Amino acid sequence: MCTEEICIAKDLINVDYVGHDLLSDKSPQIIDSFSSRQERLDYAINLLKKYNTPQSRYYLCEAYHNSRVSHRKESIEIFLNYLTNELYQDRFIKIDPIYISLYEMSNFDAMNFHIATILSWLGEAYEGEYDYQNALLAFQKAYALAPYYSWAPGQVSRIYMKMNRIDKSIEILEKYKATKWYEPYDEKLYSDNVYHHDDNKILVDEWIDDYKKKIERGYVFKPRKRKIQKK
Repeated sequence: MCTEEICIAKDLINVDYVGHDLLSDKSPQIIDSFSSRQERLDYAINLLKKYNTPQSRYYLCEAYHNSRVSHRKESIEIFLNYLTNELYQDRFIKIDPIYISLYEMSNFDAMNFHIATILSWLGEAYEGEYDYQNALLAFQKAYALAPYYSWAPGQVSRIYMKMNRIDKSIEILEKYKATKWYEPYDEKLYSDNVYHHDDNKILVDEWIDDYKKKIERGYVFKPRKRKIQKK
């Protein structure tokens, strides 16, 4: 359960993914009053900042993660604040039973995956600010907590590439290839149909191939120059 304002803020953040039919009663009218997505997110942020609960802090993370680059520096503080306080348990204990079975996840695993997600957002924010050392630390922690998803080693390897250590990028991905998570697997859906997953294998193979080509041509990563804002 949530307060009316937090429920509205949640709807403002998630409307792009859930559709109007799953929103609370007052949300559709409020949502339709905004001229842009960021304006809607800013309204949600202002509502959530009135509270200091695990739930409000989590949805603040979602709002900042989906916001424009101009919100990135502040998002780092928001993510760190969430990670150093009580977590929003309802976000990770109500997991799809098929999902739990597929990854053999306990509630503890689900909590770790939740933390890894926020760490991933934190790493992306640091990366956007060219703070590659802190981005690497955040991504490494996320990978340790959620080793089954390819995005975790993918983020670590990408930062090593930006630090011009492409050999390390390849090493990280080659180690992931030795795990069971790299191999394709079948998932039985509610309809009893079977879905064949090979995304992890495809992505990792593509990344390794790209990094090897970069080494062959002597690639050196050069960060973009920041634009100086006029006063």
